[in-house]
Amino acid sequence: LDACNIMSDRFGDKVPIVVSIPSPLTAATRVSPMEDVLVHMITEPEALKKGLEALTGTVVAFIKECMSNGAHVVHYLATRASREIVTIDQYREFGGVYDEAVFREVPNAPQIAHICGVEPLFEIAEEWRKTYKIVKGVSWWSQGSTPNLVEAKARWGDMCLVAGIDHANTFIIGKPADVEKEVAQSCHDAMEGGGFILAPGCEPSPKTSKENLKAAVLAARKHGKY
Repeated sequence: LDACNIMSDRFGDKVPIVVSIPSPLTAATRVSPMEDVLVHMITEPEALKKGLEALTGTVVAFIKECMSNGAHVVHYLATRASREIVTIDQYREFGGVYDEAVFREVPNAPQIAHICGVEPLFEIAEEWRKTYKIVKGVSWWSQGSTPNLVEAKARWGDMCLVAGIDHANTFIIGKPADVEKEVAQSCHDAMEGGGFILAPGCEPSPKTSKENLKAAVLAARKHGKY
């Protein structure tokens, strides 16, 4: 909350202030090991749901406080909505129900859903976007998962796509020239018609060099203009 205030005082409405907040299911897998939570979906479903209900209240309260302290957008970390972790039915039961409860309680907080994994459940994000006006788009690792950026643009081009930089490879082991090449390609693949925000697929590693970070910003200014 202090960070929201500091950024708001410094930048006001000149740039979007985005806060990353875990979904109830993501929060559960941080309170407990993810393996335990997945087992409890089968062995202790009702107890797990009570915990998820409690976490939902915490997530809602935190989002409201962030928004009142200067945040503009929530980067909603629905990180477990991926097929290599759960089935789509499991996610709807133990994730989606509580995500939707959050969305209903914060109708003035625009959301970008962040989905980790190599098989993100874009169908879930698409359902959210159609039902809840505050869900504006989806963030994912476009270079390391299915769909890639071209596929997502073709099928989900009416949803804001937040992706384009490989945080796990190019940012860490690539050179600035590699970063610029990747940014240029991503802009070429996804800029047409709008609805594209260039971004890493997840948080950059501490091993990412300042030179590569700078290269990404300069490349975005060069190749990302309409």
